[in-house]
Amino acid sequence: MAGKGVAQWVGPVRYRVRGETGYTAFELDGEHYRLGDTVLLKACDEGEDDYVARIESLWEDPSGAKHLEARWYYAPEHTRLGRLRRHHKREVFESTHTDENSLETVQGKCAVLSWHEYRAWASQPVSAAAADEEAERTFVCRGSYNTRTHDIRPLRPAGAEALDEHATAELPLLTDPSAGVDADSNSRFDAATAAAAASAQPPLLGGRCAHNPYADARSCLLLNAPPARLPCRENERDKVLRWMRTAIAEGGTSSPLYISGVPGTGKTATVREVCRLLRAEERRGDLPPFSCAELNGMRLPAATHAYTLLWEVLSAHKGARRESLGAGKALAQLEAHFSHAGAPSGSGGGGGGSGGANGAKRRRPACTVLIADEIDYLVTPNQGLLYNLFEWSSRAHAQLALVGISNTVDLPERLLPRLNSRIGLCRVPFLPYSHAELAHILKARLGELAVFDGSGLELAARKVASVSGDVRRALEICRRATELAEERSAGGADAAPHADARSRGGLSTPRREPRRKGAAGGSASAATSRAGGDGGDDEAPRVLIGDIDGAIRSLQQSAPVRALRRLPAPQQLLLVSAQLEASRTGRGEVPARAVLSRCGALCRQHAEPPFSEQCLRTALVSLVGWRFFVPLAPAAGSAAAMSCSSELDDTLRLGVQPDELRLALRADGVNAIAKAVL
Repeated sequence: MAGKGVAQWVGPVRYRVRGETGYTAFELDGEHYRLGDTVLLKACDEGEDDYVARIESLWEDPSGAKHLEARWYYAPEHTRLGRLRRHHKREVFESTHTDENSLETVQGKCAVLSWHEYRAWASQPVSAAAADEEAERTFVCRGSYNTRTHDIRPLRPAGAEALDEHATAELPLLTDPSAGVDADSNSRFDAATAAAAASAQPPLLGGRCAHNPYADARSCLLLNAPPARLPCRENERDKVLRWMRTAIAEGGTSSPLYISGVPGTGKTATVREVCRLLRAEERRGDLPPFSCAELNGMRLPAATHAYTLLWEVLSAHKGARRESLGAGKALAQLEAHFSHAGAPSGSGGGGGGSGGANGAKRRRPACTVLIADEIDYLVTPNQGLLYNLFEWSSRAHAQLALVGISNTVDLPERLLPRLNSRIGLCRVPFLPYSHAELAHILKARLGELAVFDGSGLELAARKVASVSGDVRRALEICRRATELAEERSAGGADAAPHADARSRGGLSTPRREPRRKGAAGGSASAATSRAGGDGGDDEAPRVLIGDIDGAIRSLQQSAPVRALRRLPAPQQLLLVSAQLEASRTGRGEVPARAVLSRCGALCRQHAEPPFSEQCLRTALVSLVGWRFFVPLAPAAGSAAAMSCSSELDDTLRLGVQPDELRLALRADGVNAIAKAVL
């Protein structure tokens, strides 16, 4: 529907500023448009598909020209990540990019729905002609795209208690894990339709679009799409919930909580779930107000950068402007803050000059719950950072509750005594998942989707449990198996979901570099679509044991596995030695001296020429630089530090998964020693 008429303003005037007049609505070719409507805008280039955008503002300039500010929607293939198999054909991402366009570029309304609304819409029966016409103007949006940082974050209803299981999530570096993401305000459903969509069951076949059950299964198995409640972690969740509830009610606690376990056992996801539950209790009035922030040590450019980020959050919680300081100045501000944060008297925290009735009425500052994830990455040469965090949480008026999460079980025992004494006995260990627990988690993720053969899920669970018990690897295997099953059912690679979208009538997006004013008056930086249905067939889908086996074999060709196979022999032998030491001691971290000693023993045992000590030290430094080894001891903060004379006193952790190491090095012709001992 090309907009060939003249746009006319409708409704009251919003503002008048320097000759510019703002409006709330306009009419074009007999159709009424309001602020917040999603529309199709004419593309700059002839023959290019229309762009999808949302109307942010409407105004008329002093010359009489009518404009709108459009917030563009990007297609997956025009984000930094690109189009992946899990992306829907009709998927778009709400972007941070906006610019102005003429009202004459509006081509008509379109619908940008949330995932649940889209599934409900697609399930409703309708004639084929109407379905084709509606499909041209209907899109699904599950995330927002930041054009500056290239981050994709999930959209979910405001105040939701859990992440949408069909949305991909990437949490920011330092954030409130209990807070909801911005509401999906793109939907224009009425209340009745929204209520029906919220309670919608899995999609029915025979509606507007033919659903792809394999794609639905992959959506349920996404790594960053945890369910509302994590199964098989009820005991650990209850312990964390009791500790955090007590800490918030008492305004902080002198004994931090230490959570440990191997990767992929649900530590961080459990803590985030507890935060959401406590936030719900706060809204009901069962808990006093509290703030919650998450700090991931692995994503910091330097350990001391934690001071800067923590002060930014605390300054914002105090009602002041978010203040970014250097590590030294932030440390001084944090020291002053935690010294007087909850003092019962004036701002200096000294005597009770303002006591009496006024002092009794003063509201106690909200407790801050700091979740320090990957806490072993915050180790510094003098352990000053960790000591400060634990010291602040132990102060009577600091109003700080510290939750430390680590993959290192014995980290407290290896730290200085003054820090170990502050950790106390508040610990919650997360054991690796058993095969029964992994199978239960996979079935819970899939719900009523009867896509997998029961024995296939059991096989995937047993394979992973025998190596690491990492649920992430089980999810990855099952996702890959659905892809192989879909290709098999479609008869070959021609049905691969990542095929060229344009050749299949898929989404199209303007060029990555936007033009301010194009030939049609619009900006070339948004997403639109001409796709048909969801794809897939009506046959009962089935992921068989052969697909699971194929998925496990295909993981042997992953990027980490290929990199491991291309390492020189000394580096491979060091990794093998570290894995053997970790298996012998039952710990995830091993001393560098023990790794070098095991290398020599392996060479003698298998009658191989031994490597010189200098060669092994050089190989050790290179593995640290490539992050195949993660140094944990204070003296080994970097590859450069590993080159000093104290390197043999350092403690290392493998930066690769044990199953990846076995897959890479046990293959024929790669490493004879690894094949014999792993």
